Amino acid sequence: LKVKCSCNRKYDVVNLYKIKECNKCANPKKNFKTIEDKRPTYGSGIAGMLYAMEKLNMVFEDSYVYIKVITDGFFTHPLTDEAKPATYMAGSKYADLEGFSPDWKHYAKQVISKAEPIYKAMGWETSSIVSNTQTLERWW
Repeated sequence: LKVKCSCNRKYDVVNLYKIKECNKCANPKKNFKTIEDKRPTYGSGIAGMLYAMEKLNMVFEDSYVYIKVITDGFFTHPLTDEAKPATYMAGSKYADLEGFSPDWKHYAKQVISKAEPIYKAMGWETSSIVSNTQTLERWW
């Protein structure tokens, strides 16, 4: 979770909340790039980590787990300082995710997208996939 300025000064993403621009050249942080010189994006697991670090004071050392959730929470984008909807939650362990409601429709759609080609190849009716995933919450 590092980004860099055009002057090559590197920053940990968690430290971006404390600054508005590069300490070395005054370039605005919204212009920072990844270490690989790409435009940073914060989706899925990383967005979940940012939410957990900012709102729950979680610390991540190495690996993490994440899920798509339904929540009305927001996290602050570290480069733009914009409030972004929290659609993912991350934690260091599965227990950190307790208390968050998974987005079951999202996961049901993933199951359907995986099963549909098999059903079609076998000549089976695909409507039964949809009716069987209506109770996906009970799988967990």
